[in-house]
Amino acid sequence: MVKCISCGKELKGEICEGRVGMLYDGLICETRGNYGSTVFDLEDGLLQFYLCDKCAVAKGDQIEYQRFERQRPKLIEKWSFTEQRKKEDEFYANQKKNADKAK
Repeated sequence: MVKCISCGKELKGEICEGRVGMLYDGLICETRGNYGSTVFDLEDGLLQFYLCDKCAVAKGDQIEYQRFERQRPKLIEKWSFTEQRKKEDEFYANQKKNADKAK
């Protein structure tokens, strides 16, 4: 299987058409590189690497979350991964609170 790029933990997942299609305990990260990189800048193709959930949480302040409009690829918001997790935790806590009130 594949390993976390940060800690080296072996990650389990599903293989689809010869590629890792889904991880159970981590993220599949992809980059096309960028012009300023002296390591990788490829027009066709991409680099794929993996990050376990534990490392993603631990390094959340260093990971940027970006949200784009669906119709046109225009950046509409961005914040750190840690902030995104807090927003999701608050959302699900409110959903649970509302469900408990409805009972």
